[in-house]
Amino acid sequence: MRERYVPHIHAARLRLVDLYAVTAGGGFYHFDGASWTALNSGTQEHLRDVHVLPNGNVYVVGENGTFFVYVP
Repeated sequence: MRERYVPHIHAARLRLVDLYAVTAGGGFYHFDGASWTALNSGTQEHLRDVHVLPNGNVYVVGENGTFFVYVP
């Protein structure tokens, strides 16, 4: 049996229709309630967690000290 890699997805939301997700390889995405949009994370590192503050700023952390703030 061949193993299949399924990436881990970490997500956080500000509102029901305002969801952010991060994945391996620097994947960073936003869902607006209708569709997903790929955002530029500026890295190829494995992103581990995402947190959205009440003001809308999105904090992302990943491997090898990766950290950035996305301001929509």
